[in-house]
Amino acid sequence: MIADTLSQPEQTLWDAYPLRNTVDLDGAADNSVRAEVIRALLLGARTAEPGQLPGLTLRRARIVDFWTSPLPISHVRYNWNNATSSSQ
Repeated sequence: MIADTLSQPEQTLWDAYPLRNTVDLDGAADNSVRAEVIRALLLGARTAEPGQLPGLTLRRARIVDFWTSPLPISHVRYNWNNATSSSQ
């Protein structure tokens, strides 16, 4: 299960998703987030808290493995101003 292998930034994102909280990784020692984690969230791996609309805003993150785990485009709005991606 993906939730068992999360890095610290990924865990922060995982926890923020049900409440639609923003995650800003500016200055974090590790700002890498695997695309598969974002993909899992957007495709329903976590549900919203009662009365909340789930979602995420991820800032200043380095999204890795983007090309091997593409995000569902219909669910995503990209703003590449402060982001980088890598297929490491």
